[in-house]
Amino acid sequence: MLYQPRYIEKIVAWGGSASVKHVTRYIQPGLELIALDPKRSATIIGAEAFADESTMREVARRAAIDIGVANQEGCANARVIYALSGTDDAGLANANKLGEMIYRELIELPQFISTRRCTQP
Repeated sequence: MLYQPRYIEKIVAWGGSASVKHVTRYIQPGLELIALDPKRSATIIGAEAFADESTMREVARRAAIDIGVANQEGCANARVIYALSGTDDAGLANANKLGEMIYRELIELPQFISTRRCTQP
């Protein structure tokens, strides 16, 4: 009764093929299924992250933890990062700078967060 288009318009399934298979039993015309696979976890970084150097450094530190915790073995690790930096020259420069900062933070993660597997260039 709850899965009627007059009550809801979207169903979100998170958890891989088993959850999607289960939810598809309830899909009918007028309902949209949004499937989120946990192996595709993502991080979204808003435009405010580029406010100043200090903020970018903190965002880079947190993103590195999202990416590297537990040697990327968990479903919660960020696999993709969307950064709302803009696509003009300044925005692309900010995105590149943030990427470099994240890399530096990744290789400096403490051993209790992530084991270092590569050598620093």
